[in-house]
Amino acid sequence: MNGFKTLREAGDLIGLSAHAVRMKAKRAGWTMSRDNAGRLLVLLPDDLEREGRTREPVKASPPLSEKGSEKGSREDLTAALATVAELRNQVDQLTNILASDRADRAAERTAWTVALTAAAAEASAARLEVDRLRARGLVSRLLNQ
Repeated sequence: MNGFKTLREAGDLIGLSAHAVRMKAKRAGWTMSRDNAGRLLVLLPDDLEREGRTREPVKASPPLSEKGSEKGSREDLTAALATVAELRNQVDQLTNILASDRADRAAERTAWTVALTAAAAEASAARLEVDRLRARGLVSRLLNQ
């Protein structure tokens, strides 16, 4: 893998996309340069091995007319529609559970807010009582006993 390669050429050699090669070169600190046309070139290390996909890409299914009988297609469609209906039911159930959980959390938040407000009011009343007693000189007398 001697010499500078364009990102596409390097990608073809090591099994990555041009963008993946650019990012890998940037992360690994490979030498990069631009040619006279402004294209980014990368110098691949000698010990670099081929990477990329380890499996074949998924091929598109053939059109219905090539699949076989119309009966099989209808059965496939019926099964797919049943699956979609089942998934919709599951989504509805999960949506209901989520709504219930959100309502429970809102109720808990309200309860905690009420409790916190009551505690703050009690603390404020206690501070006022201490200030009132200090003004009368009673706190120092109670503490000195």
